[in-house]
Amino acid sequence: MQTLLFEPAAAFRGSRDYVHSTDIYEEILAGARYHGIPLDCGFDLRIPRKIGCRPVYSFIKDGGADTADAAAIALLPGSPWQVKITETAEPVLARKSYDEQKIFNASRIAGSRISLAEPVGMRPVEVATALSVNFHKSSFPPNPGTRWLLARLELSRLFRDEESDELAIELERRVGKKMTRSRIVSADGAIGTLTFILA
Repeated sequence: MQTLLFEPAAAFRGSRDYVHSTDIYEEILAGARYHGIPLDCGFDLRIPRKIGCRPVYSFIKDGGADTADAAAIALLPGSPWQVKITETAEPVLARKSYDEQKIFNASRIAGSRISLAEPVGMRPVEVATALSVNFHKSSFPPNPGTRWLLARLELSRLFRDEESDELAIELERRVGKKMTRSRIVSADGAIGTLTFILA
């Protein structure tokens, strides 16, 4: 079993107190590029809880990772690699701006579907996540002190940069009052799902 480490710096987005799921997605891609690991495969990122300290990414080949101490895990269907994300004791002190309001303002809801009415010039993982957040805030407003968080991102293939402005999110089902599952739809059809939880 081969293990390769990727240990980037981390920063919170905006006023958040946790490492954002879009950063985790993009750091996995950055780590794969750094180690020369091809990612012509599916993607299944599971984030069971908030990550409040700097994460480390372990790329593990040809073996089942021990996930007992994992803060998140990314399975890569079609690849011999998987990625175990562990939380260090190092606090995240840096912050970076994040204007998802741009996506909120450009989005349009029609029934159980949300999409962009105009280009926003942001990355596809940001668009998909922010569209889903906006749909949840509008359709299932959280109580004070709670928020909708991405718990799982499943993709049959990785996002493509050129599809940012054509993505749409379609609600598949709501499980009780604290979980939903939605389809991610691109020009060539459904490419994955998002599972959100209220926490």
